[in-house]
Amino acid sequence: MGLDNTIADAINWKVPVVDSTDSILTVIEVMNQENVTALAVKDADENVTGIITDLDVIGCITQRSDLSRVKTKDIMTSCELITDKSVQSPCAQLDADETVFNAFSVMESAGVHHLMVSSDTNKIGMVSIANLLKIALD
Repeated sequence: MGLDNTIADAINWKVPVVDSTDSILTVIEVMNQENVTALAVKDADENVTGIITDLDVIGCITQRSDLSRVKTKDIMTSCELITDKSVQSPCAQLDADETVFNAFSVMESAGVHHLMVSSDTNKIGMVSIANLLKIALD
């Protein structure tokens, strides 16, 4: 198994982004267009303010919420990327050189299926369980 491989090959560096004020309908459209199950959320100043996943959307749907009125910020998991700035609520996040095993451990501890990935260039990266499993099985 490739549990000791780094997560570098599993990282999506072209993470789709939605605005914190976008509706859940917009979130669904972007997820479908980009064929992803999680999106980064940014505010008007282009700062990462959270992550929204397919499970967040499903919860909104099963509550029979008005998907055109509910805003991303209302159901996302609020978090900030860990950078050189001070953060109040850090995202579940790893560096690109961490191992697949460490990523699984963080996911299990945090109870999440996606992790943000930090970079030296402040790019947003994300890794999912599905992409990690492909590497782990190599």
